[in-house]
Amino acid sequence: MSLVNWILFIGSFVVLPVSALFALRWAIRTGQLENLNKGALVIFNDEEPVGRVTDRFPRP
Repeated sequence: MSLVNWILFIGSFVVLPVSALFALRWAIRTGQLENLNKGALVIFNDEEPVGRVTDRFPRP
């Protein structure tokens, strides 16, 4: 392996975990992990209530 490949290989073991830790820190500090159920239900509304299939593929 060339020197550039080694730098990229070793760098990925540093950069990826550090960026994941920063993302986790951001999520904790901004409250993204406090109420997971509320976030899971935010895509539903009166036209598409929870538990009712309103679209499917292929259409019957």
